[in-house]
Amino acid sequence: MTQKDGCPLGQRMDKTGKCVDDHQDTWGGPGDITVGLWSRKTLRDIQGGKDKWAATCFMNASTFGNDEIRHYPYHLQKKYRAWLDIGMDTEPEMVTFYATDDKMAKRYLDEQYQTDKYPVMEMQEIITQTRDVPTE
Repeated sequence: MTQKDGCPLGQRMDKTGKCVDDHQDTWGGPGDITVGLWSRKTLRDIQGGKDKWAATCFMNASTFGNDEIRHYPYHLQKKYRAWLDIGMDTEPEMVTFYATDDKMAKRYLDEQYQTDKYPVMEMQEIITQTRDVPTE
């Protein structure tokens, strides 16, 4: 669900037209993205996969209320890793985050990590496999 300005609840539109969270750290990362007071409809949309952007923001939240955690969309969660060129003659900065799909992963990087300042050098989806191990 979005507010009148088109941003997810808990965010506002800045002067450039991007949705931002006032609780981000100065680097612009998602470490403190605030998710609170999600409406019941939005939580249903997140859990049901109807609002992929809200689900992506929700999955990267650092805290959840009791009602919110019950709506966590584990079935939609994909894990990503990206390397950002932060300049200053240093190694690229690696960030790990969650998204519903590749399109939302790119959007999340653009909006939360200021990729206009810190270009994405590489991005990967992390896929974990399992196999049965004989017990005899």
